[in-house]
Amino acid sequence: MPSRFAEALALSSRMSSLVESIWVGNMDFEVFGSSQLGPTSSSVARILALTPNLRHLALPSEYFPRLVAPSRIPPIEHLTITDDLFPLSTPKIPSLGTIHIYGPLWPTRTETLISHCPNLKHVFCTIPYHFQTSYVTPAAQCTQALQARIQSLASVDFVCSKRVAIPLKRALADCFDHERKAEITVNTRNLEHQSPGDVWFRERTQVIDHRGVNRLKPHGLS
Repeated sequence: MPSRFAEALALSSRMSSLVESIWVGNMDFEVFGSSQLGPTSSSVARILALTPNLRHLALPSEYFPRLVAPSRIPPIEHLTITDDLFPLSTPKIPSLGTIHIYGPLWPTRTETLISHCPNLKHVFCTIPYHFQTSYVTPAAQCTQALQARIQSLASVDFVCSKRVAIPLKRALADCFDHERKAEITVNTRNLEHQSPGDVWFRERTQVIDHRGVNRLKPHGLS
């Protein structure tokens, strides 16, 4: 549980300095059951304060600490989060380059991204399979706002059911800003798919393996 992990970090500055990636929640990216749950949000705030080299964070948005001083947030580069809560009390994260949202983009959430993550480069949005086509119009409007107001934005990537993907592609084509270089893609997913946890841990393992291969490569002599 987060509280126990925070205690372990507090006891070992060496371990704290080695933490680069953290996943909080079950493998389906849901909050823990009430019987397992301690003061999770405050525990996460403590973890963030104890991990200066944290770069990849994944957690349900209910667990993201609010009203935290910027000095107590490590320079997170990649945030994976659910869409349930995006209040203005969310801390600003100027270091954030990539956000992966499990849920739809809505105008209020988009405004928070624009104001709190000014250097954002990549937005990934995995839309739940059961979502209807009524989501298409707000998704296109939010994408247009991100393009217009985040100058660093390089890509917006949607993953959704085929039922949503077809009208979403059409709506995004109508709002695409050809003067901007941001790449917008829509990919389809089947009902049978890997859990968010499986996807996240596989991606992190690939990054670590790639880093290890690069370290083993011989360096040229000048």
